[in-house]
Formats: sequence, C-alpha cells, structure tokens
Amino acid sequence: MQTLDYDAEDMAALNNEDWKNIGKKIDAAIANALADLRPTGWANAVLKLRQIGTLANISAVFLALMAITIGALYQSFAHVKEETQFRTHTEDRLKQIEDTLLTIRASQSPSKVLQEVAKFQARQFSDALPAIQAITEHPVITVSPELVTLQEVAIKLSRVNEATPNYWSVTLGYIQWASAGMSPSAPPPGQPNFIISKSAEFSFGTVRDRIILLDEAGIRDTVFENCRIIFTGKPSVLKNITFINCVFEFPITNQPPLPLKQMGEQLLAEGIHHAVISLL
Repeated sequence: MQTLDYDAEDMAALNNEDWKNIGKKIDAAIANALADLRPTGWANAVLKLRQIGTLANISAVFLALMAITIGALYQSFAHVKEETQFRTHTEDRLKQIEDTLLTIRASQSPSKVLQEVAKFQARQFSDALPAIQAITEHPVITVSPELVTLQEVAIKLSRVNEATPNYWSVTLGYIQWASAGMSPSAPPPGQPNFIISKSAEFSFGTVRDRIILLDEAGIRDTVFENCRIIFTGKPSVLKNITFINCVFEFPITNQPPLPLKQMGEQLLAEGIHHAVISLL
C-alpha cells in the first residue's frame, strides 16, 4: 500500500486542486487494498453464486453434478453386468460343447468313456446322461465293462436328481444294459416261459434260468436266479424278492409308474446283480 506523508506546513499551503489530487490518491490506495482481499478461482465462483444466485440455482447446480455422477456410476455398473452375463453365457456354451463332444466320444469309444464317467463328480456326472445313453446303445458284450465300473455308475445314477431331463429313460435303459453285462448266464431275449399275472402273493421258492413276465404280479419270499425278468409296467406287489444274476427289461420311458421307479431305485442301491426288493 502506498503511504502519504505530509508535514503541517505543507498541508497549510494546499489549495483545492491539491486536495482533490490527494482524495484521488486515497481512493486509489483503498481500491488496491480491496483488490488484494477479493477471492479468485473457485472462491470467486462461490462468491458470485452467493451474490447473484438464489438457493434454487445452487440446488440446481448440485443436482446436475449429482446426475452426472450417478450416470457415470450406472454406466460403470451396467458394463460390469454385461461383462458378467457375457462370461456366464460363454461358459455355458463351452460346457454344452464339452458335453456334446463327450457324447460323440461315447458313441465312438464307449468302453473308455464309461470308465471316465464312472469317476466323474456329481455335477459333471449329471451332465453326462446323454453320454451314458449313447454307451448303452452299444451291445454290452462289445463294450465289455468291468463289474466294478458298472456298479460305480449305478451308484452315481442313484444320486442324480430325478428331475434331470431324461433321467428315467437313461436310468432304466442303463439297468437293463448293465444287468446283461453282469449276468451273462441269464437267458437271452425271447418269449416268456414263466408268466406271473394277477397272482395273490404266491411264493415260488427258487426259480432259475427262466424268462419271467411280471404283469400285476403278487409275489413274496421268492428267489429268482439267472433269470430274465420282464416288467410290463403294470404295478406288481413284491415282498422280500431276491434277484441273483438276473437281467431286467423295462418299458423305457421318462414317466414310469411309481412301482417301476421304486424298482429302479432299489436295484441301483443294491448293485443290480444281487438285490433284495420289496414293492408294496
């Protein structure tokens, strides 16, 4: 700030024009001092908002800034969501391709793929049902599976959710196919030579080497050994029936009646080739 320094004699000699010049210098000095106190940059912008803006204007600016921020966040989250959906879709497509390739391999190398499937974990095994079905389309004698492999697959089939697509058609087909591999001494396919139909819970003791048709049968305390057992799909009542080295034939369907479901479940749990069954 500029300093104005005058002694008493000088001031007595001042005229009106001199006083005007002194007033101008004082005004200029005050203006310079105030200029140093004025805000600049953002502070200046805030001051001007306070001077000329109403609360509504300030709110509008604030809301605009918030809208820009929210818009940026939304675009960011939308990008993450789209990336996640793309990744999930890609993984699903790759899984479908893997399952399809496994089914193709099962048609070409059924014995090798059966051994692989027997070692699958639960989720992977459940997805392998089409491959199992492709394996069972080959004559079991050409696949020549080991007993332990057949039983491992049977146990894992028993743990699959029956709501899985085509579960029952694959499971019943597998039991029929695997039982033929486990019991080569049972009679080959042919006409039944022992028919049990609408019986009232008879006991037949031990029956061997027969092709048996069960049609709404009622049987108790009977042993079937080296037999081919044909189920018509009509419910039978079986109490304490033992099957040893038997081959089973079922109507292959995805919606079997409850007795066939129970029969399938118990055979899988018992290991197929030696099972004690009760259907009430």
